[in-house]
Amino acid sequence: MANKALEWIFVTDALRAARATFRRDEAVRGPALQQARLLGEIAGRIAEPAEPLPPGDRTPVVLRVLRDGVALALTAGKAAGEQGADAAAKLTVEPPDLATTWNATPDGVLRDAAEDPDDVAAVKATLLSSTAAAPTEEAITRARAFLDRLLWNADAPRRRVESLLIQRWLRVAGTLILLALLAVGLRFAVRGKNVLEGKPFAVSSSWSGCASDSTCDGVLLFHTNNENEPWVIFDLLKPTTVHEIDVTNRQDSYQERALPLVAEVSTDRQHWKEVGRRTEGFSTWTLTFPATSARYIRLKVARVSTFHLKSVEAR
Repeated sequence: MANKALEWIFVTDALRAARATFRRDEAVRGPALQQARLLGEIAGRIAEPAEPLPPGDRTPVVLRVLRDGVALALTAGKAAGEQGADAAAKLTVEPPDLATTWNATPDGVLRDAAEDPDDVAAVKATLLSSTAAAPTEEAITRARAFLDRLLWNADAPRRRVESLLIQRWLRVAGTLILLALLAVGLRFAVRGKNVLEGKPFAVSSSWSGCASDSTCDGVLLFHTNNENEPWVIFDLLKPTTVHEIDVTNRQDSYQERALPLVAEVSTDRQHWKEVGRRTEGFSTWTLTFPATSARYIRLKVARVSTFHLKSVEAR
């Protein structure tokens, strides 16, 4: 089961087979494809020059280049086992006879390279015509598109490798995201629900400056005046078993104001039991203690200070 899951994620076997096919084809067909691509690029630059070319009729030149490019692309489109490495290397120097290669090519390969099946005959007439009449611009454009699609189809082994690599990384990323979500869910399930969510709380005092201080709005849960032992009391509304308190200090500055921080619990708001104390600076503090039934949780600073926190949770 684990092996199947790993294979689905990393597509190891499929990728190994695709790479082997690509290496084999590249060794046999690679030189011909490379030369055909070069000729296709040359034909395009002559047909649509970015800069002025010397005077002359470009059509016969483009046609000659396209004939050689198509001949090489048709030969490279054959399966690797249909030609030897020596023959492939020779093709990079001398393209094969186009008429012979065209007639030996299966009809399906030709149709796949044509935008429309009816274009096959038109492209053949353009490339193999022996008449003196120059082909139209439309005919040249159609022949260039035919060569482009031949090269695209012949390049399938490379695209197969690239597709599997993309598939691998997408699945790896998806698996990592899923594991992260599961970890968060598991952590939440293990830790339990925040029992302070939506519960009321009271503070020893409220600093009036919060009304004009942007750091208070949406950033701080509360902000007291400077006083002796400022506190915040959370009301759970009913006796609740708690074993953990998570405190997030003010994040921008003045974190030392919350020290020493004392955590207490009570069932009647009269008698308090200390369950933890923090004397060292902190950004976040997770206090765990034996499960205790309490209705009230109080956090206080055991000295004269201003008290403010970003958030408090309990479980």
